[in-house]
Amino acid sequence: MRYCENCGTVIPDGATVCPNCKTGVVEITNTPIESALVNSAMKLAIIGLVVGVAACFIPGSSLPFAIISLVKSGKARKLGAVGKKLNVSMILAIAAIVAPIMIYISYIIYYVIVLALSKTGSLYS
Repeated sequence: MRYCENCGTVIPDGATVCPNCKTGVVEITNTPIESALVNSAMKLAIIGLVVGVAACFIPGSSLPFAIISLVKSGKARKLGAVGKKLNVSMILAIAAIVAPIMIYISYIIYYVIVLALSKTGSLYS
């Protein structure tokens, strides 16, 4: 289902203008190479995010997937690829980098608090 970019009305299949505001409908498609790059980047980004969160005790485990995904997404964008899937793959790749970093920061904060409490003697009292 498509929506008008101007007014948000549902646009029927095959229509060339919006039935509500008469704005022209532009059909944007990617070439097979662009689509393949975007699909590959999306898969790598998802793998990177899952690996990064699931194996957060292994520093940097998601970085190779996330970096390759960002590179492929960048190449697809340079070739002229467009669409939500490209944007989602880039967001997931960035999340695959940021999520493990946030987990590591929370570990550090936790251990600093435990260390501080254990030195004051109030940890188990």
